[in-house]
Amino acid sequence: MAYSSPSSSSGYDVFLSFRGEDIRKPFVDHLYMRLREQNIHTFRDDEILGKGSEIAPELLKAIEGSRFAIVLFSRNYADSTWCLDELVKIIECKHSKGQIVVPVFHDVEPTEVRRQEGSYAAAFARHKVKSPHKVEIWKKALIEAASIAGWDHRYRNEEVPTSRGDGWMEVKMGEFYNGEGHDREVVARVMQHSDFEKSGLIVGGIEFHPLD
Repeated sequence: MAYSSPSSSSGYDVFLSFRGEDIRKPFVDHLYMRLREQNIHTFRDDEILGKGSEIAPELLKAIEGSRFAIVLFSRNYADSTWCLDELVKIIECKHSKGQIVVPVFHDVEPTEVRRQEGSYAAAFARHKVKSPHKVEIWKKALIEAASIAGWDHRYRNEEVPTSRGDGWMEVKMGEFYNGEGHDREVVARVMQHSDFEKSGLIVGGIEFHPLD
Protein backbone atom coordinates (compact mmCIF):
# COMPACT_ATOMS: atom_id res chain seq x y z
CA MET A 1 0.00 0.00 0.00
CA ALA A 2 1.41 3.38 -0.95
CA TYR A 3 1.77 5.97 1.76
CA SER A 4 -0.30 9.13 1.35
CA SER A 5 1.99 12.04 2.17
CA PRO A 6 0.39 14.57 4.52
CA SER A 7 -0.62 17.81 2.87
CA SER A 8 -0.12 19.93 5.98
CA SER A 9 3.14 21.65 6.82
CA SER A 10 3.33 19.63 10.03
CA GLY A 11 4.18 16.42 8.16
CA TYR A 12 7.53 14.71 8.80
CA ASP A 13 9.69 12.35 6.80
CA VAL A 14 10.78 10.37 9.87
CA PHE A 15 9.47 9.90 13.41
CA LEU A 16 12.02 8.63 15.95
CA SER A 17 10.66 6.53 18.81
CA PHE A 18 13.17 5.88 21.60
CA ARG A 19 13.68 5.76 25.34
CA GLY A 20 15.57 9.02 25.87
CA GLU A 21 18.01 8.34 28.68
CA ASP A 22 19.07 5.02 27.15
CA ILE A 23 20.53 6.11 23.84
CA ARG A 24 20.01 9.83 23.29
CA LYS A 25 23.67 10.88 23.39
CA PRO A 26 25.41 7.73 22.10
CA PHE A 27 23.11 7.21 19.14
CA VAL A 28 19.97 9.34 18.69
CA ASP A 29 21.73 12.72 18.59
CA HIS A 30 24.11 11.42 15.93
CA LEU A 31 21.33 9.85 13.86
CA TYR A 32 19.17 12.98 14.10
CA MET A 33 22.04 15.18 12.96
CA ARG A 34 22.77 12.96 9.95
CA LEU A 35 19.13 12.92 8.91
CA ARG A 36 18.95 16.70 9.16
CA GLU A 37 22.11 17.02 7.05
CA GLN A 38 20.30 15.08 4.32
CA ASN A 39 17.32 17.48 4.58
CA ILE A 40 15.17 14.71 6.03
CA HIS A 41 12.47 16.35 8.16
CA THR A 42 12.70 14.36 11.39
CA PHE A 43 10.65 14.46 14.58
CA ARG A 44 12.06 13.48 17.93
CA ASP A 45 10.61 14.17 21.35
CA ASP A 46 13.02 16.54 23.10
CA GLU A 47 10.81 16.53 26.18
CA ILE A 48 9.34 19.89 25.17
CA LEU A 49 5.82 18.45 25.12
CA GLY A 50 5.62 17.77 28.82
CA LYS A 51 5.03 14.47 30.56
CA GLY A 52 1.92 12.86 31.91
CA SER A 53 0.08 9.58 32.24
CA GLU A 54 -1.20 9.79 28.64
CA ILE A 55 0.75 10.31 25.44
CA ALA A 56 0.59 13.93 24.22
CA PRO A 57 -1.71 14.68 21.25
CA GLU A 58 1.23 16.42 19.56
CA LEU A 59 3.13 13.13 19.49
CA LEU A 60 0.19 11.25 17.98
CA LYS A 61 -0.15 13.94 15.32
CA ALA A 62 3.59 13.73 14.53
CA ILE A 63 3.38 9.96 14.14
CA GLU A 64 0.36 10.22 11.84
CA GLY A 65 2.12 12.81 9.69
CA SER A 66 5.35 10.84 9.22
CA ARG A 67 6.26 8.74 6.19
CA PHE A 68 8.71 6.55 8.15
CA ALA A 69 8.98 5.51 11.78
CA ILE A 70 12.33 4.40 13.20
CA VAL A 71 11.80 2.47 16.43
CA LEU A 72 14.98 2.32 18.50
CA PHE A 73 14.58 -0.68 20.78
CA SER A 74 16.90 -0.51 23.80
CA ARG A 75 16.97 -2.43 27.06
CA ASN A 76 14.65 -0.02 28.83
CA TYR A 77 12.38 0.91 25.92
CA ALA A 78 9.45 -1.04 27.40
CA ASP A 79 9.83 0.74 30.75
CA SER A 80 8.18 3.77 29.17
CA THR A 81 4.43 3.55 28.68
CA TRP A 82 4.81 6.56 26.38
CA CYS A 83 7.12 4.58 24.12
CA LEU A 84 4.71 1.66 24.10
CA ASP A 85 1.78 3.94 23.25
CA GLU A 86 3.88 5.48 20.47
CA LEU A 87 4.58 2.01 19.13
CA VAL A 88 0.88 1.08 19.12
CA LYS A 89 0.14 4.23 17.11
CA ILE A 90 3.04 3.51 14.74
CA ILE A 91 1.74 0.00 14.04
CA GLU A 92 -1.73 1.46 13.52
CA CYS A 93 -0.32 3.89 10.93
CA LYS A 94 1.60 1.03 9.31
CA HIS A 95 -1.70 -0.68 8.57
CA SER A 96 -3.89 2.36 7.84
CA LYS A 97 -1.43 4.62 5.98
CA GLY A 98 1.28 2.28 4.77
CA GLN A 99 3.81 3.95 7.06
CA ILE A 100 7.21 2.26 6.75
CA VAL A 101 8.51 1.00 10.09
CA VAL A 102 12.23 0.38 10.63
CA PRO A 103 13.21 -1.31 13.92
CA VAL A 104 16.73 -0.83 15.31
CA PHE A 105 17.92 -3.09 18.12
CA HIS A 106 20.46 -1.45 20.42
CA ASP A 107 22.04 -3.68 23.06
CA VAL A 108 19.01 -5.95 23.02
CA GLU A 109 18.19 -9.10 21.06
CA PRO A 110 15.21 -9.04 18.67
CA THR A 111 13.91 -12.22 20.33
CA GLU A 112 14.00 -10.46 23.72
CA VAL A 113 11.67 -7.81 22.32
CA ARG A 114 9.34 -10.21 20.48
CA ARG A 115 8.98 -12.60 23.40
CA GLN A 116 9.14 -9.92 26.13
CA GLU A 117 12.08 -11.59 27.84
CA GLY A 118 14.84 -10.16 30.03
CA SER A 119 14.36 -6.46 30.77
CA TYR A 120 11.13 -6.50 28.76
CA ALA A 121 9.69 -9.22 31.00
CA ALA A 122 10.53 -7.14 34.07
CA ALA A 123 8.88 -4.07 32.53
CA PHE A 124 5.69 -5.96 31.71
CA ALA A 125 5.52 -7.42 35.20
CA ARG A 126 5.20 -3.83 36.44
CA HIS A 127 2.77 -2.86 33.69
CA LYS A 128 0.45 -5.75 34.60
CA VAL A 129 -0.03 -4.10 37.99
CA LYS A 130 -0.40 -0.47 36.87
CA SER A 131 -1.90 -0.78 33.36
CA PRO A 132 -3.35 -4.29 32.98
CA HIS A 133 -5.86 -3.18 30.33
CA LYS A 134 -3.06 -2.13 27.95
CA VAL A 135 -0.62 -5.01 28.35
CA GLU A 136 -1.93 -7.21 25.54
CA ILE A 137 -2.13 -4.27 23.12
CA TRP A 138 1.48 -3.32 23.87
CA LYS A 139 2.68 -6.91 23.53
CA LYS A 140 1.00 -7.31 20.15
CA ALA A 141 2.64 -4.12 18.88
CA LEU A 142 6.06 -5.26 20.12
CA ILE A 143 5.73 -8.65 18.45
CA GLU A 144 4.80 -7.11 15.10
CA ALA A 145 7.45 -4.36 15.16
CA ALA A 146 10.24 -6.69 16.27
CA SER A 147 9.34 -9.17 13.50
CA ILE A 148 9.98 -6.60 10.77
CA ALA A 149 13.35 -6.86 9.04
CA GLY A 150 15.54 -4.50 11.02
CA TRP A 151 19.03 -3.50 12.10
CA ASP A 152 20.80 -5.01 15.08
CA HIS A 153 23.01 -2.09 16.08
CA ARG A 154 26.04 -2.96 18.19
CA TYR A 155 28.74 -0.58 19.21
CA ARG A 156 32.08 -2.16 18.34
CA ASN A 157 34.64 0.48 19.22
CA GLU A 158 37.23 -2.21 19.74
CA GLU A 159 37.02 -3.51 16.18
CA VAL A 160 39.61 -2.36 13.68
CA PRO A 161 40.18 -3.39 10.05
CA THR A 162 42.24 -6.54 9.58
CA SER A 163 44.27 -7.60 6.56
CA ARG A 164 42.76 -10.32 4.37
CA GLY A 165 46.08 -11.11 2.72
CA ASP A 166 44.97 -9.97 -0.74
CA GLY A 167 45.71 -6.28 -0.31
CA TRP A 168 42.29 -5.43 1.12
CA MET A 169 41.33 -4.60 4.70
CA GLU A 170 38.22 -6.11 6.25
CA VAL A 171 36.05 -4.96 9.16
CA LYS A 172 32.75 -6.19 10.58
CA MET A 173 30.18 -3.43 10.20
CA GLY A 174 27.24 -4.80 12.17
CA GLU A 175 24.54 -7.42 12.43
CA PHE A 176 21.20 -7.45 10.63
CA TYR A 177 18.05 -9.31 11.55
CA ASN A 178 15.43 -10.39 9.04
CA GLY A 179 12.25 -11.52 10.74
CA GLU A 180 10.28 -12.08 7.55
CA GLY A 181 11.92 -15.21 6.18
CA HIS A 182 15.21 -16.19 4.56
CA ASP A 183 14.12 -15.11 1.08
CA ARG A 184 13.40 -11.50 2.02
CA GLU A 185 15.47 -8.64 0.64
CA VAL A 186 18.20 -7.07 2.76
CA VAL A 187 19.29 -3.53 1.90
CA ALA A 188 22.50 -1.92 3.14
CA ARG A 189 24.05 1.51 2.62
CA VAL A 190 27.59 2.69 3.27
CA MET A 191 28.11 6.40 3.87
CA GLN A 192 31.23 8.48 4.22
CA HIS A 193 31.13 11.09 6.98
CA SER A 194 32.80 14.44 6.37
CA ASP A 195 34.24 14.69 9.87
CA PHE A 196 37.00 12.14 9.22
CA GLU A 197 40.53 13.18 8.34
CA LYS A 198 40.75 11.00 5.23
CA SER A 199 38.30 11.06 2.35
CA GLY A 200 37.48 8.66 -0.45
CA LEU A 201 35.87 5.28 0.05
CA ILE A 202 36.24 2.16 -2.08
CA VAL A 203 34.12 -0.82 -1.11
CA GLY A 204 35.45 -4.09 -2.44
CA GLY A 205 32.40 -6.05 -1.40
CA ILE A 206 29.72 -6.53 1.23
CA GLU A 207 29.08 -10.02 2.60
CA PHE A 208 25.98 -11.21 4.45
CA HIS A 209 26.00 -14.60 6.17
CA PRO A 210 24.16 -16.35 9.02
CA LEU A 211 25.59 -15.97 12.51
CA ASP A 212 27.41 -19.00 13.87
